[in-house]
Amino acid sequence: MILHLTARIVRDEVVLNLAPILSQVREIRKVTSGTTSVQAPRVDNRALQTTVRLRNGERVVLGGLISSQERAERQGLPLLLKHVPILDWLFGRPPALTRRWPAVERFVVTS
Repeated sequence: MILHLTARIVRDEVVLNLAPILSQVREIRKVTSGTTSVQAPRVDNRALQTTVRLRNGERVVLGGLISSQERAERQGLPLLLKHVPILDWLFGRPPALTRRWPAVERFVVTS
């Protein structure tokens, strides 16, 4: 996670401009231009931006950025039959596992 943070003191408060960015590489693909080829990532970005005013001892929690990851794994029973090319469509099934987790940041102002 990348966090862009700007803090200002205004009277007895701290004003925070917060802009977290959650980046995740989804795949690496080949990009060709003329005779040159390179491997380039496809990146998904999730971001939010907010401004908060906090006094001494106050807290703020930022949430809402969800990260996910899919697994490409063949599943099914019996174990050996799902890997046989002709029989895999009978005993295997496509992957269905997706992990999701929140990215949460906490900030506390102290003097």
